[in-house]
Amino acid sequence: MRRLIVKPKLKKISLCFVILVFISIAGYLFYYFPLQRIYAEIKFYEYLEAEGIDASTIESIEYHKDIVQDGYFINVKYVDDDNYSYRYRYYLISTFGDKIRFHKIYREVYDSTNTRIR
Repeated sequence: MRRLIVKPKLKKISLCFVILVFISIAGYLFYYFPLQRIYAEIKFYEYLEAEGIDASTIESIEYHKDIVQDGYFINVKYVDDDNYSYRYRYYLISTFGDKIRFHKIYREVYDSTNTRIR
């Protein structure tokens, strides 16, 4: 019976390949979930500051990963505005029309019946 002998060089290459694949997958998952959320939070608070909205007026805030369009939904309810809810959409890379935009946030306003107003 012949025994298959694996050369030490081949073992080393295989181990390097497995480590490289693992690091690539871990890096992608870190970018895809927590890093994008951090960018979304930063951009959201920058947007509030630019609009002159005080962050202390936020009653509730929820972050949801948009897996289809690769972004984040930020659902916000303000204390002084019970009739409306606000959804902010954050995209690290977005394409609308023929333009590519980076690190953008967009706001949508919904009434109490969940109908989009703006």
